[in-house]
Amino acid sequence: YRSRPPPASRLRRRRLPLSLPHELRQPAATPRSRSTRSLLSPSADPRVRRPSVAMANTLRLYLTCIRNTLEAAMCLQNFPCQEVERHNKPEVELKTSSELLLNPVLICRNEAEKCLVETSINSIRISLKVVNNSWWIL
Repeated sequence: YRSRPPPASRLRRRRLPLSLPHELRQPAATPRSRSTRSLLSPSADPRVRRPSVAMANTLRLYLTCIRNTLEAAMCLQNFPCQEVERHNKPEVELKTSSELLLNPVLICRNEAEKCLVETSINSIRISLKVVNNSWWIL
């Protein structure tokens, strides 16, 4: 006799833990007893690092600034190459004439997260430097 898994209606969904992985926790100052630890909710536990509301707001502002800059930089034209006939070469790569290049825009959230947008009349180059914060996604 094989045991069957319970039907989908009986399965309870497991909730993801609200606390962070063990590696991301700060060391506790004093050890707590098991009963005290179970009484605390994860949000009241002072040992758990959580991204603050200010961090979320700065990320939102940073991403909005990048989005607006990219929307403005995407206004490109069909501009034929001045050196080779019947070719469209990206002026960001060639840099043959300075009047076709626009000023590069550097957007920094901090030292580890940057976005460089280089624009010309017919092309755009975007360089992103990001940090992997995979523990934010639960």
